[in-house]
Amino acid sequence: MAILYFILKSLSRGIVKSIPFYITGVILAFLLTCNFSIAIGAWQVKESTESMELSLRQLAEQVSGVVNANESQTIFDMLINDYPMLGNYLQLADFSGNHVSDLVFAMPQEVRREMNDVIWSNLLWALGYIVVACIVVMIFDKGQGRKAIIDYDNITVSSNNSDDF
Repeated sequence: MAILYFILKSLSRGIVKSIPFYITGVILAFLLTCNFSIAIGAWQVKESTESMELSLRQLAEQVSGVVNANESQTIFDMLINDYPMLGNYLQLADFSGNHVSDLVFAMPQEVRREMNDVIWSNLLWALGYIVVACIVVMIFDKGQGRKAIIDYDNITVSSNNSDDF
């Protein structure tokens, strides 16, 4: 709501005191809270990819060979069990045709790439929400904000003398 306030206050002082501003501000706050919660979760998953590499390295020492789709999904399910937040963003993994030792670097790299996509898309959606909220407030304000621009402190009143004509 603060972002909406500062953007709209630069356009018109009265618009930030209107009912559409408050309604749009509450909706915008809810949308941005949800949006940034998803982005922060993706950031945390991205930060845990280094420890994912360690887990996969330990697994690669026990298993060898080329994996098929089912085996790569089983390995990915083990990662999801170790890192439950990962399951909120990714559920399927098909690394068939790769050697198990390649999965040590391929899976975390793919997770990082996907989390970057989630983070950037959520930031762009947030920007879109802010722009739409500003437009909605300006449309539904119906000129009420423009009436409050008059600076009543600097108005001078002159006396009404008959000599003024």
